[in-house]
Amino acid sequence: MKKLPVTMSKTETARGIGLLLFQRIFLPSLLVSVFTLLSITPSEAEINALYFFINFLAAIVIFRNFLWAELDVALRNPSRVISSAAIGYGIYYVLSFALSYLIQWLDPEFYNLNDAHIGAMSESQFALMAVGTVLFVPLAEELLFRGVLFNKIYEKRPVLGWITSITLFSLVHVVGYIGQYSPLGLLLAFLQYLPAGIALCFAYVNSGTIFAPILFHTAINTLAIVLQLSLDRLT
Repeated sequence: MKKLPVTMSKTETARGIGLLLFQRIFLPSLLVSVFTLLSITPSEAEINALYFFINFLAAIVIFRNFLWAELDVALRNPSRVISSAAIGYGIYYVLSFALSYLIQWLDPEFYNLNDAHIGAMSESQFALMAVGTVLFVPLAEELLFRGVLFNKIYEKRPVLGWITSITLFSLVHVVGYIGQYSPLGLLLAFLQYLPAGIALCFAYVNSGTIFAPILFHTAINTLAIVLQLSLDRLT
């Protein structure tokens, strides 16, 4: 087992779990209620951007000590961070490519509702969605899914750490669409996020710092948003 140089404190872990539950269960409804109270009618993209920003700020505040320690590790070996992120992307690409054939064979009509949802918001307010998905999302999600849900568990039970982080990372991207997919479609949507979860955990362990998966996650989201821009210009 490759040991991670920095271990998240119990306090940060507990607060991180609280943040994860709050952002998934209460924050969306809270934002809608506040806007209703203020008689403001924002677009869905604006609500999402604010949601991303709040999570980003909360993650920085809660995990500031962990982040400083991780940054020190990253700055001592930046080439390791970059190479781990690059290898992680290669793993992600190969696994995603293979999975696409399986999905095409199982359900030729399948499409990812979350991707379609983000794409629709990007069409209407591209700059806002680009800032949210490229600048705010990677750091917040990596601190939660690779920091809170991987770091502490991996320290004592590595395999369980991998399973927990990868499974919950996939689950949160599809749970909001339960009832909109067929049972097979829900399974395929869940499977689509496994390659990213696997590759992000690899980048973290291989580099020894959370900044490698943050870099990799930023690259994935940047490529996705650039592709969305290209598609918008073609239509």
